[in-house]
Amino acid sequence: MIPFPVFFLIIPVLIYILSYLPLLIAHDFNIFWGLQKQMYWYHTSLTATHPFWSPWWSWPLDIRPIWYFSQSVNGKVSNIFAIVHPVIAWTGLVAIAASIFEIIYRKKHNLLIVLLGFLAFWLPWAFSPRIMFIYHYLPSIPFLVMMTAYFLAKIYSKFKIITNAELVEFKGDPTIPPFDKKFTP
Repeated sequence: MIPFPVFFLIIPVLIYILSYLPLLIAHDFNIFWGLQKQMYWYHTSLTATHPFWSPWWSWPLDIRPIWYFSQSVNGKVSNIFAIVHPVIAWTGLVAIAASIFEIIYRKKHNLLIVLLGFLAFWLPWAFSPRIMFIYHYLPSIPFLVMMTAYFLAKIYSKFKIITNAELVEFKGDPTIPPFDKKFTP
């Protein structure tokens, strides 16, 4: 088993550096280091504004989408925008709170890994001085969905909404719930 610090600190740094391997083969390390400094400078000194920016803390609350495109032609409006699906966002908030409870009181360390994944992609934005948008939150969402799925599975196993026998017996379209079968609460 890989030790925790190796898995979460050393391996990610190695993967990041290896992603620059073609650059490092063709150029010296100073070019690589210069790019890192340029990215840091850009993100720490950007003073731009935008009407659809949103603070990092608002992303889990799904308060402010970002509009990419909006057009009105002959009274018909077209919009392209990014937003977290409300069901994922709001059930995700409950799943975060429940995960913290399970980690502290029930010692569910598997949830700790998922929660740390979520926080690793979301919390660094708290320290960014530049304007931010909800799309910066997108890498956190798979971890939010994993936490939510964990608790939905717990709810399912506790209440047995559909019994295993009913799932096996149903031979119709697997995308349609078996409405002709009895659901037990």
